[in-house]
Amino acid sequence: MYNSANATGVWHSLFLLCLCEITDTMLISHSKQFIFIHNYKVAGTSIRAALGKYRLSPLHRFQMKIGLRAKNHHKISDNHLTALQIKEKLSNKAFDQYFKFGFVRNPWDWQASLYRYALKNKKHKQHEIISRMKDFESYLKWRVKHDFRLQKAFFYDENDNCLVNFIGKYENLAPDFQYVCQQIKVKEHLEHRNQSQKRQAYLKAYTSETIALVQEYYAEDIATFGYEVPKL
Repeated sequence: MYNSANATGVWHSLFLLCLCEITDTMLISHSKQFIFIHNYKVAGTSIRAALGKYRLSPLHRFQMKIGLRAKNHHKISDNHLTALQIKEKLSNKAFDQYFKFGFVRNPWDWQASLYRYALKNKKHKQHEIISRMKDFESYLKWRVKHDFRLQKAFFYDENDNCLVNFIGKYENLAPDFQYVCQQIKVKEHLEHRNQSQKRQAYLKAYTSETIALVQEYYAEDIATFGYEVPKL
């Protein structure tokens, strides 16, 4: 016999399951009320490792208990959604109230790191095309013409409104991460995985021409986040 109360409960459970599937690609904690916006190559893997456990909600634990969710579900997938994309997936109340944060990186260092990572990681979606390029300069020219993206786009909307509460810097990673921990009231230590080369080592990949190329195309990031043009 049809039971409306049971049907309502089933639909409610399905809704919650769908909501969990949406948030599984993002580092969002409802218990600690924070949202991590994962820009590329800013120690995001380490940040997710340190804070990922706070995603484990009572619903997740229930799903694990009845076999609907694997025990390693909290290992977050490699999705890099912008703050605006996340805002569109959450309720206004949750997005407005939660502490939203992310990190940026020196644009010259950022591009060198993106290049090295895609080149050495055969599973990277751009590995094949980048591995066929002659050198770093060829990569940069391709990037700015065919796959251009500002770091600012992770944190600002189309009207230039900042959607997050805090944007830390990769160059100031440890203290900025501790500031985040203070804001969300947790005590965590950041083990920096996927570490890049020593500071300023990225400049070995550059010429005066490629320095100028990044300066031209990423001028908005440079100005917004207070970076200076490096000297060779």
